[in-house]
Amino acid sequence: MPSFFLFDVRLLDNYYSSWTTNDPTAFCPNGAVPLTVGWKGAGLFVARIDVNLRIRGYFDLDGRDTWIPASTRGIARCARGPVKATLKKRSGAGTVSCGSKLALGIPFTSSGPFQDGASSSAPAGITRWRSTMSDSDTQALCVTRSAFRAVKVVKKSRTFAAGRPTATVSTSCPKRHKAISWGVALPLMEGNAYSPSGITNRRTTPWVSTSVPKGSGWKVTFRTADGQPAAAPAKVTTYVTCAVPA
Repeated sequence: MPSFFLFDVRLLDNYYSSWTTNDPTAFCPNGAVPLTVGWKGAGLFVARIDVNLRIRGYFDLDGRDTWIPASTRGIARCARGPVKATLKKRSGAGTVSCGSKLALGIPFTSSGPFQDGASSSAPAGITRWRSTMSDSDTQALCVTRSAFRAVKVVKKSRTFAAGRPTATVSTSCPKRHKAISWGVALPLMEGNAYSPSGITNRRTTPWVSTSVPKGSGWKVTFRTADGQPAAAPAKVTTYVTCAVPA
């Protein structure tokens, strides 16, 4: 039976110079298989998640500058037992299929922080992952299906209320299940578009400012692109893959 656990890494770097790139990391211990990664703390917005299975289940969080100085922790969710993972990619937006294996997607793989228009990176069933993110590859960890007795994708949405800069979606897994992956759908929020001075590219979708395990499920907090109260209501959605070890 896989044994699930969390491994926290406190990130001590300073992330607050203008639109710099930073690379905090989270590792699974030796002999463990990486399943997904998250982060908490208001100090970092993640533009890209890199995965390296050759280095102890290594997650590299490509962080972007933020206007909210605070520390951030990376969290890797790992598994021990009769479970293996391989990384599968396709160039650009689209769908990755893992065949008979579980597709645990990498939510953000963009080469830059700009998303101009509604987009998503989420499971399409339990064996495929679909992304419509701009300037991104589509990537998924293909994980041994027989290591889990039951697998279910739980979708939950919440309205990003006008006048509030953040919205949080907490998703619970069914009884005996535990979250092993997560994805999101980001709405167009034109009234909160953000573009740094001197740059023509814009971000019109919210950031994921926090993504962490909560109980058996997962919690995601979204923040407007410009950090200001939402100009109009918008719907944010999370997709959590929940599983029971075999």
